[in-house]
Amino acid sequence: MSDRLSEREKTIAALIARGLANKEICRDLGVMEGTVKIHLHNIYGKLGLRNRTELAIVYQNLIGRIAPIAPSPEGAEEPVGT
Repeated sequence: MSDRLSEREKTIAALIARGLANKEICRDLGVMEGTVKIHLHNIYGKLGLRNRTELAIVYQNLIGRIAPIAPSPEGAEEPVGT
């Protein structure tokens, strides 16, 4: 998965796998909800997935664990190591 997705897509995949909703992701990343939806559409296409549940399962199986979330300097949360 890591070689097919952009860094932003990897970040969004990690947040989806942690159970965050689109509104929570857009708030944490400082982007519009439409931007998150576009990234998700691209992720689904690249990985041949249909929905966020499949993405979470694939992410957990390929990564082996969910990266811990640490606060960024601006106070938004980002996965560690992305």
